[in-house]
Amino acid sequence: MNIIPKYTLFVALTMALVGCSLGLQKDEHPAHPDYPTADAVTDGSNDLHQQKAVLEPSEGVNLSSGPDEDTDLWSLIGQSLHWEHVDNPRVEKYLEHYRTRPAYIYRVTERAAPYLHHIVSTIEQRGLPMELALVPLIESGFDPLAYSSGGAAGLWQFMPGTGRHFGLEQNWWFDGRRDVVKSTLAALRYFEQLNLNFSGDWYLTLAAYNSGPGRVRRAIEVNDQHNRPVDYWSLALPRETKNYIPKLIALSKIISDPGAYGIKLASIADQPIWGPVDTGGQLDLAMAADMAGISLQDLHQLNPGLERWATPPDGPHVLQLPIAAGLQFQHNIADLDPDQRITWDQYRIVPGDTLSGIASQHKTSVAVIRQSNKLVSDRIRAGDTLLIPRGSAQSLAFAKQLETRHRGTPTSGQRKKVEYAVKSGDSLWSIARIYGTSPRNLASWNGITTGDTIHPGQVLALYPGQRRKAD
Repeated sequence: MNIIPKYTLFVALTMALVGCSLGLQKDEHPAHPDYPTADAVTDGSNDLHQQKAVLEPSEGVNLSSGPDEDTDLWSLIGQSLHWEHVDNPRVEKYLEHYRTRPAYIYRVTERAAPYLHHIVSTIEQRGLPMELALVPLIESGFDPLAYSSGGAAGLWQFMPGTGRHFGLEQNWWFDGRRDVVKSTLAALRYFEQLNLNFSGDWYLTLAAYNSGPGRVRRAIEVNDQHNRPVDYWSLALPRETKNYIPKLIALSKIISDPGAYGIKLASIADQPIWGPVDTGGQLDLAMAADMAGISLQDLHQLNPGLERWATPPDGPHVLQLPIAAGLQFQHNIADLDPDQRITWDQYRIVPGDTLSGIASQHKTSVAVIRQSNKLVSDRIRAGDTLLIPRGSAQSLAFAKQLETRHRGTPTSGQRKKVEYAVKSGDSLWSIARIYGTSPRNLASWNGITTGDTIHPGQVLALYPGQRRKAD
């Protein structure tokens, strides 16, 4: 890949790519309102992302072979960073912060290894500034499982609503905000839309990505009314947003010339290491990993959008696999008996059973049981038999490990998990009010949306704030 600077966003091609249909509501929340928390400069040893469980590279996926400088991806990116390096006290603050934490910089640049080539390639294909490849360093530390207390998730920290607006599906099986391919495309489309809305000003674009376009527009309007400058540096923005661009500029200086700051970046080869493989339908993940000759951990590292023990029944029926493993997988899946893709349990309904109770008992969802048995409602009859999909023991054990990482306790890391059994008359709003949180948080912690129906007997996980007494 020969990375070259391309900044022409207003040509007809980009207009066609973005289109008028991408416009968000003026006051829609941004992709990531509160992650990382505030803007405090923290010590690298207590870095927020270090507190998260990260799937580190393992032997099954050769993420880097120690390329020389001419083929090292970080080096090539550094040569393509051409935004003006502004001298500003806020920039100097973060330069000093990062300069004194070389181990942290090395760690997050190493964590980017499975994902950076794809991100850089996609940025280059769309003719966008290479500085955007550094955004995940700020947003998530290149951890696709990064999760904020406000519900933002993934490398690019999309909020649920913004993610859905840009086509990122979120259901019981799959969260497109964590899928590297889908979320990267969505983030770049969002950047394109914002950049058009802010007349090509990339600092305002990034400020809008951080705090929301409505908030940035209002700050511009206030300054304009008082005959003040309306550039990013002159606007009255939230403290986190005021430090967002300084962080990016500081990182771009370091990536462009790490030696000048006494910092070493992890070497990443300028070559693709994985690609898409068609599964042909729903498939147990342990079986998929075995057919590809890799570990479940390596499989999930390249497919972090998968939420459960199998690929989604309705798709996407694609796995990202290391190139050699993908060839092995294609050979093996061609010989797989369709009946062996997943395991099914048969459950005979007894008096008093409810779908939500059966779902909780089998660690699945009402929607999955409905779909598997072609039920048009939640009404069931004693004596009938339900088919319930079940993962292999290995897949279920791994899915259980992922549950905490995927759902993520709030970033404070201090709140304890509470399980709440839904009662008749409950709603997400009423439960959230009792436990001092928001319906959006409650939905995010349980992999549902605020519009989903909850059922008596359903068990919800909560990480409450100050609990209130029920009315």
